[in-house]
Amino acid sequence: MIGCIRSLMNNPKCRAHILAHPVGIKIIAQSMKTGNEKVKIQVLEILGAVSLVPGGHNKVLEAMDEYKDFAGERTRFQTIMMDLYLSFEGGQDPSALQIAIMSFINALINFKAGEESLEMRLHLRYEFLMLGIEPCIYKLRALNLRDINNHLDIFDLVRGDDERDIATRLGIPDLVPGSTNSVVGAIVERTKFSPAQDHLRSALYHLCLLPIDDIYFSKYFLLVDRLVQQVVLQQDKGYDPDTALLKMNVEKLVFELVQEEKLLAMKNEIAELKEAREDLRVKLGARDRELETVRKE
Repeated sequence: MIGCIRSLMNNPKCRAHILAHPVGIKIIAQSMKTGNEKVKIQVLEILGAVSLVPGGHNKVLEAMDEYKDFAGERTRFQTIMMDLYLSFEGGQDPSALQIAIMSFINALINFKAGEESLEMRLHLRYEFLMLGIEPCIYKLRALNLRDINNHLDIFDLVRGDDERDIATRLGIPDLVPGSTNSVVGAIVERTKFSPAQDHLRSALYHLCLLPIDDIYFSKYFLLVDRLVQQVVLQQDKGYDPDTALLKMNVEKLVFELVQEEKLLAMKNEIAELKEAREDLRVKLGARDRELETVRKE
């Protein structure tokens, strides 16, 4: 069945019908939950191709989000990375699966939403880095297979360019994304001499107050993580190129905060004017009394 769908994807009309189906891509993604390596390869090839067509990239991300729940993953892409890990232990030639996985990862990171946004590429690549793709890349390099090396070269080349770009933009050349100390140090350095550091300190303090014995302790951090991701990724048009945890318009919320600050500033200014008026009234009253005393004399 998956093989038939892959063939149909080569036809523009058939591809349009599959993309228009409300759950078509999600059902295709769920076909990865199988022990059949050939089916997994075909699914990854389809998803990689869909990532390249208009409207397809977000559908693939949505499908992988739903697959996470379907397969009981802790985080999305976990099954794909587990298949890559296990491919080094199989007795048969695993290169076809390894190529399919790396091709899918590169397509997802580097095209459409990723092609248009450095933040989106960093965001998606970080997910794979946190799932341990680097040790897999070292092992794949050791195989010295040309087809695999081509995909690894693309991954490493774009990653190197992106990390240099973000380091230049942030002015932090030694940022290590996988190090908590490095990341915290970088954000503290970036907010130094800025009112933002007060909010950073407040956020960190309140995170410390979260009850560690609560069964949802890690979910609270996930919520904060997703909210910050959405603030970073959301485009000017008010939508998130990745699947959003909450429906919110970041630009509108920031505008409301700005208006709130302006309103507070106006209230403070009015209070100061009232105080100045009262001081002036007291002074004028005192002056009138002085004049009245002089007049009577």
